[in-house]
Amino acid sequence: MSALWGMFDMAGGMFAVGIKMALAAVISILMVNLSFGILTKVAPTLNIFVIGFPIILSFGLIILWFTLNGFNEYFDLRMLQGKNLTCSLLNMECANG
Repeated sequence: MSALWGMFDMAGGMFAVGIKMALAAVISILMVNLSFGILTKVAPTLNIFVIGFPIILSFGLIILWFTLNGFNEYFDLRMLQGKNLTCSLLNMECANG
């Protein structure tokens, strides 16, 4: 029964990390959109859709790249925990490594 709660705990942890990773990109893109809104108020004749979309897309990808920079170690740890949890759910002996 504790393995089942471990599975729920792991699923909740993955959800929380996904929210944290997405939150950085969402907040930064929100700030870029806010600055484009101010720019639109200052210069209304400027077509912001033509220059705004590629800039927002590029900025979002750059922020996502910086966010995923340290993800490998976390992913390896979670994969090992998932393997051990699966082994305990199936009542099997698993080799670590």
